[in-house]
Amino acid sequence: NDYSREKKLAVLKKLEKDGVVDELLNYNTGQIKGIILHERVVSDEMELMIGVSSVDATPFNETYTESSDFTIFEGTGRAGALIEDIYQYIFRRWRFKMNRDLNCNFSIEVIKSPFDVDYSESKIQVWQSLE
Repeated sequence: NDYSREKKLAVLKKLEKDGVVDELLNYNTGQIKGIILHERVVSDEMELMIGVSSVDATPFNETYTESSDFTIFEGTGRAGALIEDIYQYIFRRWRFKMNRDLNCNFSIEVIKSPFDVDYSESKIQVWQSLE
């Protein structure tokens, strides 16, 4: 119940400070370039996976997401505020214009390189799954 955007960004900052983000980016050999945040509910708890798209064997855990049609929203700015703005747009404006239902079982966010949570020119993508 206490999961929040601020806690998610705090985890990213800690991983960045500890050098884990740089290590992850060394394995970023898949089609999606940047840090991927994958959130989903598992056993009534929020699971947050932070990683990269990779075709290499890595020392990190792997996860897969369900197949879906996605609409991708992109913007440039400071990660925390921009992600919030994109979701507000999706759920307060965009979804009322479309004739498709949203699949809210999980979320995918991509923070493009260069990676820095506080960088004012970060390129952010939110991949919204459609039913």
